[in-house]
Amino acid sequence: MIDFRALQQQFMAHIRDPEKPAPQRVPAQRMAVYRELMLNNVGSFIDSGFPVLKSLYREADWQALRQRFFAQHDSHSPLFVDIAAEFLAYLNGLEQLQPHDPPYLKELAHYEYLELKLDVMPEADHQQPLSVQDDLVTTPLLLNQVAEIGQYRYPVHYAAAHQCELEPVETLLLVYRNPELEIAFMVVNAMTVALLARLSVDSPVTLGAVISALQQQFDQFPAEVIEQGVIQMLGQLARCGVVVKPLG
Repeated sequence: MIDFRALQQQFMAHIRDPEKPAPQRVPAQRMAVYRELMLNNVGSFIDSGFPVLKSLYREADWQALRQRFFAQHDSHSPLFVDIAAEFLAYLNGLEQLQPHDPPYLKELAHYEYLELKLDVMPEADHQQPLSVQDDLVTTPLLLNQVAEIGQYRYPVHYAAAHQCELEPVETLLLVYRNPELEIAFMVVNAMTVALLARLSVDSPVTLGAVISALQQQFDQFPAEVIEQGVIQMLGQLARCGVVVKPLG
């Protein structure tokens, strides 16, 4: 058993990095086939999970990045979304970027992973959308669990259009699944983030409680301005499916 375990470890070490010795009595051609199959399998998950990031690289540079991840990072799950999380963890652990890496490499990867994560997240069974008949004043409010804020130093949502030419701009993105079950985003400001922080996935709150809390937090603004802003933003978030209500 010990010898078999050692053989397994040597087999996988060579599969991940062909510079390491291959197991004895296993033909090199067969090992190359195994390596290509595994690398392509993992690589296809990465390609489909990070399409915008991939588009910023020359093919050879992207393949080299995938190979370094395959050789250097210990992943613990074969599931698609988990491999994407492992790739993000690998990128976050890089101490130095390569000259051809975009300066916002880690942030764009986080944004794309966030889209993937929310796309496969199940709906909460205790939540339901608000309808046009619901009165925000009297309806208990919840935050849809399929929504999350990303905070970035670059406007990563422009990466696909502008390629690598992005100037640093502090950016807050609300990523969510809309009523049509599509992943969407909106650029938000600090006050909207504060509003969302007052909402809970599990514990309903009232419109009045949210307004009161934000009036205290942003007491440099007139109370009526905060009230109007909260009502307007909650209405928009409700239409997008970000703000929901308890089931039943």
